[in-house]
Amino acid sequence: MNKKLAVTAVAVASALTVASEVYFNHISPWFTETDMEEIRAAYSFSEWGHQNQIRDDGSAYFEHPKAVSLILFDDWNIKRDWRIIVAALIHDIREDHERFLTERRVQINFQKSTAMTVKFVSKDEHSKTIFMHRLKNCGDWRAILLKLADRTHNMRTLDNCERNKQIRQVKETREHFFELCNIVEKNAPKKYRHALTLARAELKMLCDKYA
Repeated sequence: MNKKLAVTAVAVASALTVASEVYFNHISPWFTETDMEEIRAAYSFSEWGHQNQIRDDGSAYFEHPKAVSLILFDDWNIKRDWRIIVAALIHDIREDHERFLTERRVQINFQKSTAMTVKFVSKDEHSKTIFMHRLKNCGDWRAILLKLADRTHNMRTLDNCERNKQIRQVKETREHFFELCNIVEKNAPKKYRHALTLARAELKMLCDKYA
């Protein structure tokens, strides 16, 4: 390998290591060591699975699931729940790399309930209408909160996206995501229901911004 390329590769690997440790150090006070093992494994799965992907706004794709997990953890104060953090980190792997991280593999590594949460938020060969109907009726509060956090990050990062995507995201959000807020408000634990107030307010503001 060219010496310059080798040095660059080492620098990138080092930066990734630093970034992951900053993330782990930030959330670890709220989790047991066993919980952190699960989160570290999910982080590694996601980082590897998304390593060559770029989002529509030009950013590295892995930053999206990472950001979604931090919306749940920081912005919405959903702490001490490793399952929703794990699901956030790997929620797009099923869609993009199903052979790599199958539903069975998720279940083996992260328990059946986490596998079901990931399944509910993963799009498949069905239409978006069927997908949203299934999500609205899944009865899994983690899945719906995760999807709301996912949409919140997608809306936050619309600035560098094409206008037709901005319009489409606003339309979908108004058609489906405020209803999701109402649904999950009924079955989420009371200590997490404040997240719905925050989600509604921000999604409304972002819809108005990009309408």
